[in-house]
Amino acid sequence: MKEKINHAIKIICFLAFCLILFSYAYWNGGSIDSIVKVSVLLSAENSEQWEILRHGINSFAKENKIEVNYINLTGEESVQEQMDIIRRELQNGAEGFIVNLPNKNVLVKQINESLNQEKLVMVGSSLPLDFECGYINVDSKAMGRDLAYAALEDIPDSKRLGILIGNRDMKAVNECLEGVKEVLGEQIAFIAFKPEEIAKKDWKKAEGVLCLDTKAGELLLEEAEKGNKKLYVIGRTEKLVYYLDKGLIDTMMVTDEFVMGYTALESLFSQVRYYGEIENKTVSYILINKQNLYSEDNERIVFPWVQ
Repeated sequence: MKEKINHAIKIICFLAFCLILFSYAYWNGGSIDSIVKVSVLLSAENSEQWEILRHGINSFAKENKIEVNYINLTGEESVQEQMDIIRRELQNGAEGFIVNLPNKNVLVKQINESLNQEKLVMVGSSLPLDFECGYINVDSKAMGRDLAYAALEDIPDSKRLGILIGNRDMKAVNECLEGVKEVLGEQIAFIAFKPEEIAKKDWKKAEGVLCLDTKAGELLLEEAEKGNKKLYVIGRTEKLVYYLDKGLIDTMMVTDEFVMGYTALESLFSQVRYYGEIENKTVSYILINKQNLYSEDNERIVFPWVQ
């Protein structure tokens, strides 16, 4: 009789263990060691910046058995092509999405229609979406204000500064512009989207130019050097760092895109695997000039390609 009881206890314990095991597997995506699949949709612009973001994403992915697929969208694809790309990612098992795309009506429409039931985290900017998602961003308006203050320190009160916007479709760039305009006020010589839009008389009035993204900064380098204009740039590329060291660029505002990528995937993974809450987090930025370019604290962020 005692043996039967012991045998029954062993069976019950075994069944209880199996129940716990399968319950754990169910609530964590179907198996204990199942690989989470994530798709990252990025604007094809600023590819060097995205390389650093990708390093952050890949670092967290490697630590947590996450399969990441990267898709670069130019915004020039047809509606059908965009739908096919997003649908293909879903069919291939994507359980969540990290997104940084321009605020173009067609793209926003496709995301609202195709991903409104999916887990999604926006990085570096935002879109007017009809559903709740996470945001891992820098405070773009504050960054614009700080860039403007740094530029004003270099010029007399009577002088003016120009603004080159760059990618007008990115909400972060427009928020940055708001911050710059708050500070500069009547000291704005011009606001343009492209260098060719700047009138000669306005160019002459400008003591320097604030470039609100890396594309704007690189487009203006040659003209700024010819016209002896100082540049104040948001964003970092190898080329821009070179001209900062050379002295043509006076100030650069840099976001830690590695941390942004790592944090974005960490947040998305928490939602997918552990049903975590949707999170909004702000990533820090730093002001870089020639004096602090090679400081120990700044090197990791400014020179990620040599790490």
